[in-house]
Amino acid sequence: MKNKLSFIGIFLASILLTSCGNSQWSWWDSGNVSIDKFISQNDAMDALEASSRNYSLATKSNYRYSYNTFYKDYLGKFSTETDSNVSSSISTEIKKFTNNVTYSHSLNDREEAFLNAKSVSSITTDIYLVTQPDMSILKRTLTDYGYGEKVCNDSSIAYGSDEIFKRNLSIGSTLSASDINWTSATFGFSKNNDVIIETMSTTTGTYTVKFNDLQLKTFITNSYTLYRLKPIVTEAGKTEYMMDYSYRKIERWIGSSIFDEPLNEPFLLEKSEAITEYSTNELGAYDLTHLPSVN
Repeated sequence: MKNKLSFIGIFLASILLTSCGNSQWSWWDSGNVSIDKFISQNDAMDALEASSRNYSLATKSNYRYSYNTFYKDYLGKFSTETDSNVSSSISTEIKKFTNNVTYSHSLNDREEAFLNAKSVSSITTDIYLVTQPDMSILKRTLTDYGYGEKVCNDSSIAYGSDEIFKRNLSIGSTLSASDINWTSATFGFSKNNDVIIETMSTTTGTYTVKFNDLQLKTFITNSYTLYRLKPIVTEAGKTEYMMDYSYRKIERWIGSSIFDEPLNEPFLLEKSEAITEYSTNELGAYDLTHLPSVN
């Protein structure tokens, strides 16, 4: 892992941006995600390595995830009681405070429709990570299933080093260059000199219809991810990068009917999308008197 960026072009672009202040871009702007200018693979890797070192700078993250399946629709009258359409979503906001407290709030909605039956759930989860004097981290989890009282559980996270401590309380991305398959990636500058990295892949598989054990021909799964890295100035005065936005989409398509006949157009069997946004705005100290107590 390199200690500093080696490419002068990115360094100069970063200086220009940071000297103009935050008016040149917004942490929460998800529109600036298109590659506009060339960057070499080595420079893109250097930027991602810098971002992986700066994961602890994030003070807030927003995560949104959706997942849908359409197997029951695809099978139609050939569906069984174990085939279903699924619709689920998760939204999570995490905040990191200056007094080593991290708080996350999540909402998880899920609906599953079978041939006749139906399952629904809506669960809210609040998690508090609070540093303790005995060199441990208190993890307090409150779960609300939408009826009755919230369920509260406590656990303890021990840490034996500053790095373990920092990683437990930090919320930023630790993705590094070694995590990327660069042979199936594109990379470059956006119009305002953010570094954009995209990865793509396609895999194949087979799907078996439970009705009469009919085995279909190949379906394909398309996967796409995008990472956006912002230029930042660290406390040491160095210009580096930090990931502030990521997007992932996975889709599974099939091109034939259950009788292995070609369809006029592919049918979407599954789809998932996930977006994460990061901010570095300082949140101050968390008021521990607001920490929920165990009933």
